[in-house]
Amino acid sequence: MNINFTNKQYETLLEVAYLGEWIANAGRIGDQQIEKYNELLQYIGTFAKEFNQSHSIEYDQFLGGYFPTTEYEEQMHPIIKEYDELNFWERLSDRLTKRDIEQSGKTFTSRKEYFELYAEIRKKYEIEFSVNGVRNLVIKEYG
Repeated sequence: MNINFTNKQYETLLEVAYLGEWIANAGRIGDQQIEKYNELLQYIGTFAKEFNQSHSIEYDQFLGGYFPTTEYEEQMHPIIKEYDELNFWERLSDRLTKRDIEQSGKTFTSRKEYFELYAEIRKKYEIEFSVNGVRNLVIKEYG
């Protein structure tokens, strides 16, 4: 089977592959990496020259693989930074909301009741963080 791409479609495919591989493997080292994502990015990289993307990804003989150029990484990292920022606030709000519900000791008669309280508490955190960021967060010392 063959799949044909325009240069623009290949450029987008490369971006998606790069971002996906980054999300999957950025925090992993060695054997912890999910190899199938790197393998796909490597395969896609073999076509970079053919699709006029040598400025984005190039073969490194010393490392034996295709790697993004420095300027390509600089171009892509604002997208990663935006994702990380959003993900941070989402996860923080989610964890604090779940903590508050757990600490309340409240029992629920239905999932609907749980999610109504969840939405109410979560909204408060979202507003607080959108206005103040971490300015008002306090970590209690336990001793």
